[in-house]
Amino acid sequence: MTSCSSISSTSGKGRCTSVFAIHRDILKTHILIRLDGPTLNSTTCASTLLYALCMEQKLWKNMCDSTWSSINDPLEITETVTSAFLAPQLCIDLLDRKETMPVPVKFEGENHNFLNLLEESMSLSWILIDPIRKPAANLSSLSPLSVRRYSMGEDVQLLYVTVLPGDSQVGATDPVQCRIVVTCGGEMHVREVNMQVQDMDGVNLSREDSLVILQWAMGCERRKLEKGRGQREV
Repeated sequence: MTSCSSISSTSGKGRCTSVFAIHRDILKTHILIRLDGPTLNSTTCASTLLYALCMEQKLWKNMCDSTWSSINDPLEITETVTSAFLAPQLCIDLLDRKETMPVPVKFEGENHNFLNLLEESMSLSWILIDPIRKPAANLSSLSPLSVRRYSMGEDVQLLYVTVLPGDSQVGATDPVQCRIVVTCGGEMHVREVNMQVQDMDGVNLSREDSLVILQWAMGCERRKLEKGRGQREV
């Protein structure tokens, strides 16, 4: 029986080759760049060399850019003095009323085919950041929970839901949901993106409770609810 380092590969003749025999540039540009965040973090514990390679800022930036594409867009600052923010039930609007964004899907074919295409191709990337303490919560979702025409007109609404587990420390023992609605108007431009915090029965929580839960959620584990995927831990 042969033995070798736990970080190794086996050649066709049964010989073990240490990963450290691979040039460090190849490790950085062809191997480490393919790892996700948790795996990259675990790799830092393997050796001093891998720790140094994995801690390069460019490597983590590339991983974040590919995972959360919204961080490449200009930051949208939510004013805390608006009527919507100060309302009894919190509603965070991502876009101004006169602001729109093009939908990256071309409207072709039958109506139901277009809605199916939106459901399959429209993902949501939204990172909520506290500008003072700097923690963040990832409210992104790979696919909408539902896609439907709105009010018999041309508008289409896509619903995304992120489920946050309850925690007695914030007075919410039952799970709650961050409900994000994306409204696409004529010629398929996104004209509204808003988020509200609700209980699991769909009842909006108060502004105070919503802010406490969102503050606690930044950095905490959560679950996503996605159509066709059910609930999964993240």
